[in-house]
Amino acid sequence: MKIRVVKVNMGEKPRITEIEDTLEASKEVVGGYIERVAIGTEIDLWINEEGKLDDELKENIVLVTKGRPYDVVHGNVFFASHDDSGNTISLTDEQIEDLKRRTMSAVTPTGEELMAIIVD
Repeated sequence: MKIRVVKVNMGEKPRITEIEDTLEASKEVVGGYIERVAIGTEIDLWINEEGKLDDELKENIVLVTKGRPYDVVHGNVFFASHDDSGNTISLTDEQIEDLKRRTMSAVTPTGEELMAIIVD
């Protein structure tokens, strides 16, 4: 079965796509072991668990809480949702709109422009 996600590859704009609903497919998207970051109560950001340790993975997304950046995610990522049992499921149209509202542009100290996402 496939799920609808928003995928953000390093250096690219976010895009809505479908991926297989398997651990292997999720690991393939992020390029390694996966880790979940909660975005609000209904959206999950799936990242490479060891992204900061891999010199080949560039900064990709800035996480913002209480109006301030608090972390930078390295490598390819995707956004999905979850059901009451914690299973990963497709994003709804409403969740995609919520994700758009949470998104802004951030400039790093080196002048690189990244996507920033408000997590709270």
